[in-house]
Amino acid sequence: MRRPPTLWAEDATWVIGGSEGQPFERRAEGVQEITALFRGLREEREHFVQFIFPGVVEVDGDTATARSLCQEAASGGGKFYRTHGVWTDTFRRTDAGWVFSSRAYRYLWLDFSTFSGDVSWAGGNAA
Repeated sequence: MRRPPTLWAEDATWVIGGSEGQPFERRAEGVQEITALFRGLREEREHFVQFIFPGVVEVDGDTATARSLCQEAASGGGKFYRTHGVWTDTFRRTDAGWVFSSRAYRYLWLDFSTFSGDVSWAGGNAA
């Protein structure tokens, strides 16, 4: 059986916040830690939506970099947040294709206020 492809290089890093002046830091190194961090983040939330607005990807041989704007909203455990930020990514070309070698998120705006509104709309509902 063929191993499924991975999105991450074996020595990849994933950092959320953590740079000077940022409100949170979540950091993982290697595929196993990154997978565990992702699962942990997902388990904390009942609802999560993320919109990515891709920027320019610059390729230089077998490496590439990209910056993308991001907008997120999530809730869970009675907590809420909305954020706008920037993903800065580095990629590496492998025999299996391109993988993340690093991914870092920098908060530009963060709001913890309770969501307003509902999920219904004219002519239908979310149920």
